[in-house]
Amino acid sequence: MKHFIYQLSLISYLLCTSCCTPEEDPLAACKADPNCEYFECLVDGEKWVPSCESGPIFGCSAIDIQFYKDLNYLVAIGKNENESIVIYVHDIVNLKQKYKLFKSNSATTLFSEKSLNICDNFEIDTTLNNFFYINEIDTSKFIITAEFEFQAKDTCNNLKSIKNGSLRTKYRF
Repeated sequence: MKHFIYQLSLISYLLCTSCCTPEEDPLAACKADPNCEYFECLVDGEKWVPSCESGPIFGCSAIDIQFYKDLNYLVAIGKNENESIVIYVHDIVNLKQKYKLFKSNSATTLFSEKSLNICDNFEIDTTLNNFFYINEIDTSKFIITAEFEFQAKDTCNNLKSIKNGSLRTKYRF
């Protein structure tokens, strides 16, 4: 009887731990390494990461962050083979603390790389609480860490929801 109870307990434990374990973050190791760069988000609930194929002569950059300290202006671009996410952030006034920006001073677009259809170009929906939250801008190592979330609408009233966005990467100026 003890053996049966032991086996039943073991099976119950294994079932609970295997089905109830949260999905592991594939970028967990990268996020733990302060030198690793990443840009990720969910677009309409689907995992979205930038990527590109390097040509024989020129390389490629799936992530491009430009920060102009004197102008208090930042552009963050992530792209893959299907679409790009472009985030413009204006009026950055404090680099030493966490700084949250709302739509009143930022604009965002998401657009398809392979289509000229106007319905494939999305602009931020200003009726919602959209943000680009700067966790840190290291001006000596030229690294930015940020989180973002927004909804965008095209002229055909289709919506795109960008959630759980985060990035850490070197920026250019």
